[in-house]
Amino acid sequence: MSRSAKFFRYLWRVNGLLIAVAAGAIAFGVATLLAAEWDARTARRREAAAGPLAGSVESTEDLVLQRAQPVPGTDIIRADLIGQEGGVGISSGG
Repeated sequence: MSRSAKFFRYLWRVNGLLIAVAAGAIAFGVATLLAAEWDARTARRREAAAGPLAGSVESTEDLVLQRAQPVPGTDIIRADLIGQEGGVGISSGG
């Protein structure tokens, strides 16, 4: 076998491996994208089925955000959102 035949035999083997690795990476990327889209769709369905969190959409009552306080044992700060009349409202954290 000549030197050029050996060279091209190895070259085609390397090309085949590179093509296989690229095809695997593309397949993994497409699968990841499809899984993310599936999760987003099911999350939107669950949110739609759950309905609104609190109160009614038509409410015209003004809301006030109370003083933020840290939640013990975490790095989250919590502030209560209540109506002007002092009723119990929505809690938010972040």
